[in-house]
Amino acid sequence: MITIKDIAKKVGVSPSTVSKALCDRKDVSSTTKKRVKTVVEKLGYSPDSIARALVTKFTKTIGLVTLYIGNPTTIERIKGIQESAFHKHHILISCLNEGNIEEEIEQIETLISRRVDGIILTPVKYNEKLSKIIEKAKIPFVFMSEMLDGVDCDFAGDDDYEGGKLATEHLVTLGHKRIAYFGVSEEIYSDGEIRKGYRKILEQYEIKYDEELVTSGNLDEKALKANLTRILDFKNPPTAIFTWSDIMAIGIFKKLKKRNIKVPDDISLVGYDNMDFASVFHIPLTTISQPNYQIGSTAANLLMERIEIGNQLPPRKVVYKPELIIRESTIEKETKNGKERVN
Repeated sequence: MITIKDIAKKVGVSPSTVSKALCDRKDVSSTTKKRVKTVVEKLGYSPDSIARALVTKFTKTIGLVTLYIGNPTTIERIKGIQESAFHKHHILISCLNEGNIEEEIEQIETLISRRVDGIILTPVKYNEKLSKIIEKAKIPFVFMSEMLDGVDCDFAGDDDYEGGKLATEHLVTLGHKRIAYFGVSEEIYSDGEIRKGYRKILEQYEIKYDEELVTSGNLDEKALKANLTRILDFKNPPTAIFTWSDIMAIGIFKKLKKRNIKVPDDISLVGYDNMDFASVFHIPLTTISQPNYQIGSTAANLLMERIEIGNQLPPRKVVYKPELIIRESTIEKETKNGKERVN
């Protein structure tokens, strides 16, 4: 049986150097890595991951804990993480949840017990127990798309504040003043940032903020239906709706159709995510696009770099700018006096 000692003898280096080379460590030259790789292939050596972990203290395994609600954006992010991890010889263990904090905590504790080198986390919302686990963990965490107040970790995600501004300003400049926002919860970082952007634009255009037009809990089908029914029955209902996700927007579209309310003739509709189906829906959806694959890839690279460098650098944040994609679900608001525009 071929061992690391055999490889080291052939290459003319120490066994620890061979281990570092196989882990692609930066403190081993590219020339030495190539020599080790050549000998490994020639001798047909297959590394023992458990033995290697005992020597290097690294398992070359990273974990992912993220919310999954049938949302294709999650798949795109996982693809980005997976490919970046693969290129750097890391194995990814993915744990998906439906927004239950206790389940999220259990997944994190399980990954830690399995000795992953680090974890990419899309936290549901702030939780004191979760915060303490992250702070006491001896492995690094990277937040992806969502953050926790008061917890310093690397971050990769979208500028949701800017996304909220883009969507709201688009509707305002089309003449809409009664704009409803369908979200999840202010406790969720991305949702809170979108709401801030929404309010900023209303303030900028001197449009009064109406908290009754801002709804939460819309991942739940019954809550979504109840919130939509409530705001449509207002004496002065909204002329436009902006949602936290494209999936939510499509759900609203279907419910509007049942009430014979036409998009965009009767009400304009804007989503968030720019999923593939948004452009081919029978009324193509105006939406906010974010680079989900790149977000996932960046999160993975930040984590693998952090595993190697430790806490030598302060937390890093890579924030991508969102893009407004205008399609056929939004139109200029009409009034009895003709076109009404906001200057």
